[in-house]
Amino acid sequence: MTFLKEWKDYGDTSKKVIKAFRKWEKSNLMPDKLEKSIDLTYGLPYTSSGDYAALWNTNCQALYSKDLNYHFVGLACTEYGQVIAILEDSKEKAIYIEL
Repeated sequence: MTFLKEWKDYGDTSKKVIKAFRKWEKSNLMPDKLEKSIDLTYGLPYTSSGDYAALWNTNCQALYSKDLNYHFVGLACTEYGQVIAILEDSKEKAIYIEL
């Protein structure tokens, strides 16, 4: 799986990513706090430095309901436009789930 290093059309890509995340997160994540919006709950700032571009969870701890050993870290896009949720365990071992 190859992630995009930069979202060339940030506006459209971020809307697509958030839309996919909204559908998935309600039944798959258990955040330790809920705010009025997804942005306020998770933060989701965009960065494109490093290995790939993503929206990152900076505001809460959110456990993955199907395996409580993993917590939500961020959202990325593949070179084919697939939206991917990034989860990590306590040793920073990542799993990737296509939304």
